[in-house]
Amino acid sequence: WAFGAHRERPVPEVHVENVDVIGNLDRDLVRRVVQLHLGQVRYCYERELMKRPGLEEKLVVTWTIGDGGGVLNTASDVDDAVASCVRAKVAAWIFPEPRGGGVVVVRYPFVFRPAH
Repeated sequence: WAFGAHRERPVPEVHVENVDVIGNLDRDLVRRVVQLHLGQVRYCYERELMKRPGLEEKLVVTWTIGDGGGVLNTASDVDDAVASCVRAKVAAWIFPEPRGGGVVVVRYPFVFRPAH
């Protein structure tokens, strides 16, 4: 192994588009939790990308955060292996408690592209 011989493999891109948050939880708090777990989302995409090279996808995941900060349910506009995996990951995330209790509905678009 020579110095400089190690090359990082290109990392597939995961972009986020406009996020909708309905309820008493700041959008930036939601975004921070998602950023903490973005590696899990990327894993879901990379796993499927190995089976389907060139896969590009926009996936909108919607979830409901309960008054304790846990995710009550998830849904997506696409029903494939990437979506199923991402929904399972999101379901385990913990968010800050919504101000004043109640539920918060989040609509989060992810755009996946292979590395170039």
